[in-house]
Amino acid sequence: MNSYKEKNNEKIYGLLTLIVVAAFVAFKFQDLFLPYFWDELGVYSRASLYLAEHGLGILPASLPPVLSRGHPLLFQFIYGLGFTVFDKSVVVGHSISLLVTCLLLFALYKKISSFYNRLIGFCVVVLLCAQPVFIAQSTFVLPEMMLALFAFLALTSYCQKQFGWFAVYASLAMMTKESAIVIPFVAFAYGFVQDIILKQKAGYFTLRSLLLTFFSLLVFGVFLLIQKAQNGWYFLPEHVGYVSFKLSSIYYHNHNYQNFLFYNQGRYWWVKVLLVGSAFAILKAKVKLNNSFVLLCSIFVCAFLAFGSLNFYMNRYMLAAIPFLTALVVIAAYTIFSNKIWLTGITLVLSALCLRDIDPAYFNYDCDMGFKHHLSVEKKLIDKLCEIQTIETPASGNFPIFFALVEKHTGFKVCNVNYNWGYSTKKEYLVYTSENGYLYPESDNCKLIFHIKESYVDGMIYEKTN
Repeated sequence: MNSYKEKNNEKIYGLLTLIVVAAFVAFKFQDLFLPYFWDELGVYSRASLYLAEHGLGILPASLPPVLSRGHPLLFQFIYGLGFTVFDKSVVVGHSISLLVTCLLLFALYKKISSFYNRLIGFCVVVLLCAQPVFIAQSTFVLPEMMLALFAFLALTSYCQKQFGWFAVYASLAMMTKESAIVIPFVAFAYGFVQDIILKQKAGYFTLRSLLLTFFSLLVFGVFLLIQKAQNGWYFLPEHVGYVSFKLSSIYYHNHNYQNFLFYNQGRYWWVKVLLVGSAFAILKAKVKLNNSFVLLCSIFVCAFLAFGSLNFYMNRYMLAAIPFLTALVVIAAYTIFSNKIWLTGITLVLSALCLRDIDPAYFNYDCDMGFKHHLSVEKKLIDKLCEIQTIETPASGNFPIFFALVEKHTGFKVCNVNYNWGYSTKKEYLVYTSENGYLYPESDNCKLIFHIKESYVDGMIYEKTN
């Protein structure tokens, strides 16, 4: 990797990176005040607020299973601590998320600059900041960004043979989300290639390094034993049903994840850059497997993609792989265009292609900025409901808007009235959004009394009679 440091390593790129991160924060500042959305509304913010209100804890019994969902609780603990120290507003929750995002961006710049040069580190930050899923997730109270941070710190520490720090970061990742279980196996595979296949004797297969490599599995195992003792099961039974080893299911999820990583959101040129860059690297002998961060990134992206194919499908679950994939693309582009003007130019072009999909006219959950249309409709629905509802007439709604009705500190207006979960035979108001066309009321005795449409989202309030 030293050949990359012969030029384009000026300190000015550190200042430029700081400017880019500052601009990103300024762009996202207004989103700190948005209400919670989708899973952050229905699950993660509720769990963190519960800890803040009922006592902080990191053991499984600290949260009811309906809120913990059987997950490790480091993420919820950190946000609960923030709510306890400051206040329970959406600004605090979203600010913690934005801080985690900034730490990831600075870690990317520092580590990749040390592996290659500051120009490459700067371009990785620029291209990552242009990814719609990264932009959207940067302020959500969801664990994927924190997982991405710990995964990156863990694997780069391993690459630098800092095995103690690897054990720490891998354990933090494991206690953030279960999908971090791939991290020690990725590290092991990388070490195996280095020490066994390439016979580099780099020290990855000493007794100490192997123990530290798999230390995070011990941490997770202890958590599962405690969970079994406190909750009666190792994994939430509902979630166990989401895991499938059927080839048809694995193929379907893997195919969709590959489309998301390598084609969707303007990333359709990334594979071409990777292939051409690999060819140039081989011809120019610039990247060698025995000392390359590229190998570690490649193993992680493939392993994370394979593991995700076994589980419940949501595109945001691939967020942890995006920084590694971004680094691979920029390194490949530098191998082709080692001139700083050309590399900066291709980085800006690739970024522009991605930014075109920052707000598509269709529902993509929490993977782009189109979610703001959904939130706008939800907010107007709840504001209208508070105007017309009385204490005698309860209300209900579909997921996740129901939690905006019943929970405090969500960023929505609070109406002090009664609510029903599900349907009843009594008179009530039904609040719906119809981004996917299947959320309309099932009952025939419903009268539409309010309707609003914004972009792809329809919002409706029905009055249900006896």
